[in-house]
Amino acid sequence: MPPYKHRVSSTDSWEQLGEAGEQKVSAAIPEDFSYFRNLLVPCQHGNDYEEIDLVAVGPTGIWSIEVKNWRGIAYPGDHPEELIFIRSTPDGRRTSTRYNPYDQARCHSEDLHDYLKKSLKEWFPPIHTLVVFASRDPDGVNGVDLGRVRPANPSIIYLEEMTNVLSDSRRIVQAWDNQHKVKDALGKLRTWDVIYFRNGEKKRGLLCQWSGLKIKSGDQAIPIRWEKVSRVEVITGGNQSPLSTRFVLQSGDKHAGALVEDVISVQLPNGNIEPIKLTEIKKIYTGFHQGTVT
Repeated sequence: MPPYKHRVSSTDSWEQLGEAGEQKVSAAIPEDFSYFRNLLVPCQHGNDYEEIDLVAVGPTGIWSIEVKNWRGIAYPGDHPEELIFIRSTPDGRRTSTRYNPYDQARCHSEDLHDYLKKSLKEWFPPIHTLVVFASRDPDGVNGVDLGRVRPANPSIIYLEEMTNVLSDSRRIVQAWDNQHKVKDALGKLRTWDVIYFRNGEKKRGLLCQWSGLKIKSGDQAIPIRWEKVSRVEVITGGNQSPLSTRFVLQSGDKHAGALVEDVISVQLPNGNIEPIKLTEIKKIYTGFHQGTVT
């Protein structure tokens, strides 16, 4: 095991590392592909959603991509579904056992296939599954070394390999006439709503109880369809006066007024439901049609 060396991102949280990895990988998607980030795909069984980091659609078909920005030297685990990561720290070696991310990615692909099958009701190419590690480091400090696990996991790759894999001419799909329909179906999926707070914090979640959303404008109560909203701006607010809120729709139309309710319920990524007061919120970017890049 090599001696400890400085970790470049030592102050980053795992969430920040994950987001940085997704940005690096999405930036490397070939130009002749369309891609969709952080799609929430319905599970085949139950009412839950699975988040897919990246879905790329292009000449070689449909790719469901799980992005990892882990650290350490990877070793096979005691069971096929496990990988062991060892890395050096100032305090010595750290060992962690993790589930093989390919198993998670394969389940995501199955859910995506099920969604497209129900949505399109016609043929589409098989979905390829990839796990892409955003950072490579033979010492396992500022990235991963996968050399010991690659033979048994050919679909787990480094970022620098991804472009060649996606653009492999041997995989080009001939006579694929409904590619645009696949993109349209993916565009109907949502991503996380992002809530920006007045104290500078940011949270991802689903605003799950705004189906009956209405705002007061004069003597009228105007219904707002949440799936048509692009962003929300809380303009003013206080203990002695009603909140003034502006809804900017995807069409560009705007509606402003006082909300009938002053607390919203948010489903967090861990599944918990959290009530949030509108007085704490500065703005919200909704997850509808935010994940598409063409």
